[in-house]
Amino acid sequence: ARLYADLDAGSTMVGWEQAYAYRGTFDGNGHTLTFNVPDHNRENLAPFVWVGNATIKNLHTAGTITSSKKFIGGLISQVLPNANATVENCRVSVTINTSVNGDANNGGLVTVVNTDATVMFRNCKFDGSFDGTNCSHNGGYVGYANGAVIVDNCVFAPDHINTKPDGCATWARIGTGYYTLINSYA
Repeated sequence: ARLYADLDAGSTMVGWEQAYAYRGTFDGNGHTLTFNVPDHNRENLAPFVWVGNATIKNLHTAGTITSSKKFIGGLISQVLPNANATVENCRVSVTINTSVNGDANNGGLVTVVNTDATVMFRNCKFDGSFDGTNCSHNGGYVGYANGAVIVDNCVFAPDHINTKPDGCATWARIGTGYYTLINSYA
């Protein structure tokens, strides 16, 4: 898929269910996808909810996602187990706003990298925001990783962070996975 103009997607999400995960290449072609979700009572919210073997590139996401649940991502919510995903030349300016009390597992770009999955971030920037005065345990790029996360030539420069710092990580919160940081700055 390729964008040929900026698009206001409202609250429409791709790959809403795990069985229909997005697979393939999505080329934003340098355009902005604005995504606004008003107060929602569901976990797993992001422009791309479930992603399998996929590449998302040249895309800018903006807007606000508000939920009383966790697993909110500025680009992707969940990467399927054993999948390989690449996020390249993307900028995420989304405000992630949650009323969760405690562990939120929100991620600036991706909420969860599932078991044995790999996500490569190359030439990306997060300049969005994290809001939720009672939430904690968020990741600047990845909310929680049970797979491999590679961050290459990326920047984490949030507009603001208004959450508890408990259990948070600049790049990725790690479960059974790991992350590699190459030439990236916060």
